[in-house]
Amino acid sequence: MINAISTSAQATARPPRFQNPFYLDRSFIKSLAYYDYPYVYRSLSVGDPLTLKREPNNQYDEFAVGVHFCGRKLGYWPSPENKAIANMLDREIPVKGKIISIHPNREEVYEALSVEAFVKI
Repeated sequence: MINAISTSAQATARPPRFQNPFYLDRSFIKSLAYYDYPYVYRSLSVGDPLTLKREPNNQYDEFAVGVHFCGRKLGYWPSPENKAIANMLDREIPVKGKIISIHPNREEVYEALSVEAFVKI
């Protein structure tokens, strides 16, 4: 009888919630020259958090995910890697981003900003 009670209590117990990040992708942000990256370049540091925002009405990419720093758009997560992130954001899963490297040459805009996308599990 005691064994049945403890088994029932275990069945209703919630699994532990971990706060470790689960990394989804690592990539270079695209289109940096067309948005605010040149203006905020000196404010960026490795480890800074980034906001990923879904842009479902983007005319060039149906899976567009904008990458923002302090409310300013830096560019886009590249395609086709953006599909998984876009689908997660569409399902209101909070995908986060952070800067992992910054190219030392300010004029470099093709591989200037390397970032990671992750979720907390």
